[in-house]
Amino acid sequence: MFLLVLGVAWPRGPARETAAEVSESDFSDTAAFLTRYWQLPIRADPAGRLNLAPESCGECHTAQYNQWSKSVHAHAMGPGVVGQLMGFSPKDAAACRLCHAPLDRQQSHTFDVKPPAPGRSPDQIWPVEEVQTQIYDSDTELPNPAYDTSLAKKAIVCAACHVRNGVVYGPPPLPDPAKPRQKSPHPIRYTSYFESAEFCRACHQFSPDNAINGKPLENTYEEWRHSSWGKQGVSCQKCHMPGRGHTWKGVHSSDQVRLALTIDFETNEQKDAISGRLRIVNSNAGHFFPTYVTPRIVASVELIDAQGRAVHGDRIEGVISREIILTSNERREIRDSRIAPGDTFSLPYRFAWSKLPDADLRRLDAVRVDVTVFPDHFYTGLFEALLDDELGSEALRMIRQAHRNSIESAYSAYSETRPARFGGPRAGD
Repeated sequence: MFLLVLGVAWPRGPARETAAEVSESDFSDTAAFLTRYWQLPIRADPAGRLNLAPESCGECHTAQYNQWSKSVHAHAMGPGVVGQLMGFSPKDAAACRLCHAPLDRQQSHTFDVKPPAPGRSPDQIWPVEEVQTQIYDSDTELPNPAYDTSLAKKAIVCAACHVRNGVVYGPPPLPDPAKPRQKSPHPIRYTSYFESAEFCRACHQFSPDNAINGKPLENTYEEWRHSSWGKQGVSCQKCHMPGRGHTWKGVHSSDQVRLALTIDFETNEQKDAISGRLRIVNSNAGHFFPTYVTPRIVASVELIDAQGRAVHGDRIEGVISREIILTSNERREIRDSRIAPGDTFSLPYRFAWSKLPDADLRRLDAVRVDVTVFPDHFYTGLFEALLDDELGSEALRMIRQAHRNSIESAYSAYSETRPARFGGPRAGD
């Protein structure tokens, strides 16, 4: 299995016949809320009274639907995922869908599951991995009669966060005198958990049981909790859902990354060289930058001519990423150069005039720094490897498309030039 979301299986035991109720008492206890609300796969509407298609929600919640449709949640079942699932067993596919398409109606097969044990603290609850870890142990593997192929393609739909047991949940409404409250066409309940980091933790914090070099593959909630942002109670939603928008912008968004970082570039021209330093401060992200193992950020410094062409072969680079090897035979971390909240990544540089040919010195015009973000770096390599596998024609088409998408997702987060003209004799002249 190649998808990078780990921990996999659905709890053994008798299958649940009805969705668990979320009681009023659950809302006063974080652990009870996490345990009940995020039982997987999500049984949003077992009685079948609601239309769970996002388009149905969009008839009233137009702005939220339009934002969601452009978000990473809406595209979590993209060609890279679907192309891989075509070659997966039902258990492997179910383990992946728990994150990428978590409703029970989005699952092609059913397995024995049991509710998680109550009475634990919030940091002992891993909704995805607790269910995944038991999928492969399940003695039951049956086709799901409620499987909705159309809904399955729509990935993380509105109901994944908002609907449980036929009831629509959401944050307390904001007062708006210009927009009087209207009667809802469906049952609705409000909870402030929708504005808390704990709500996001269910998906965006992996268990330490699957850690590599002592760190879970995704450790976003814990990174936030130990940061100044977490200690001040600045929730995930403040940055990723501003104004309650359903955009969830992250590392794929150049605007979001520029908001998260403070970048400073200095130069120092000397008689025999030009030197300086590029500093990248994680000033506004409440977690490591980047938080996950898939992105790669490359900071570079080089000398250029007036047309922007490199004039010297030496290009100084620094990489910001957490690089891992993750195969069925090997799990290890190569390096972790990510920037913790408030910390700085520093890239010093020095170009000695004596090492440049005369022709390059005459062309020299400036020193240029670039910070390039490759949000899907890990997947680019993964898809390249999959293209060498024996795939069916449709799976091959999807993996090729996913490979192109992963390359095209790269962008420049920062680029600046400073004058750099050689004006003196060479050392030794």
